Amino acid sequence: YHGQAAKLAEVLLGQIVLCYLLVGSLGELYHHKSLIHDDKTMKQRRWEQSRQEIVLAVEALVGVCAFSCAVYEIIDPAWCPYFGYFEKHPYSAGWLAANVGFYLVFCDAWFYWWHYAFHYFGSLWPMHYQHHQLREPTSFGGPTVHVVELILEYTLAHHLCNYLMPFHPITHRVLG
Repeated sequence: YHGQAAKLAEVLLGQIVLCYLLVGSLGELYHHKSLIHDDKTMKQRRWEQSRQEIVLAVEALVGVCAFSCAVYEIIDPAWCPYFGYFEKHPYSAGWLAANVGFYLVFCDAWFYWWHYAFHYFGSLWPMHYQHHQLREPTSFGGPTVHVVELILEYTLAHHLCNYLMPFHPITHRVLG
């Protein structure tokens, strides 16, 4: 289990520190320098909201990373019909194009319908409300959602792709 714990730590650091915090910080720096100028009240309010978004998003991202590691390490090897497919078959430019095209269409449609459901069904709204409670969007706002919503809207679609067609593991992880 030590190797799996190391993989989880690597995923957490990659997703949260490199992708989320670094890219979000660059977006906020650009916003502060180019759009707000010297309005200190606006900067303070935006900083406080960004801090709230970071706390909520990191909590959700930790849950999603743990869920994804469990799927990759436990569920996929036992249940995925295409697990290890490209260890026995060549991966070509055609497969890459098919993987990218399928992933983008499938995940976009999945997200659209789940997001619609979170707005339409009152029983799902309490989870989705967390995403709408912060008024002014910042660079950190995207994953500011309940962990269950993040799994239903994004993560399940990402993993279901592997069950619907063969995906090269590197392509799959880069896309997700």
